[in-house]
Amino acid sequence: MDLEMVLNELSLKTPAADIQTAKQLMSELIQTLFAATESGVKWKLRTQENFYSVELAPDYSVGSWSNDKDVSQEYIIFFYS
Repeated sequence: MDLEMVLNELSLKTPAADIQTAKQLMSELIQTLFAATESGVKWKLRTQENFYSVELAPDYSVGSWSNDKDVSQEYIIFFYS
């Protein structure tokens, strides 16, 4: 049986208090996704809204995170692959 992991954007309705916390949470998410895919779970990003505009912290969206020079390029590439 194939398993898929789906990110539910409702879990992002309450943004982190600050950018550093948002970065840490995204890092933990990427590490979880990587571990799951290494175990054979398929990672699919399914969302009904413009995911790039989802606010992770005040004035810091997913789009901001993906363009942040302090964020690992490996994480960004993995997240969008």
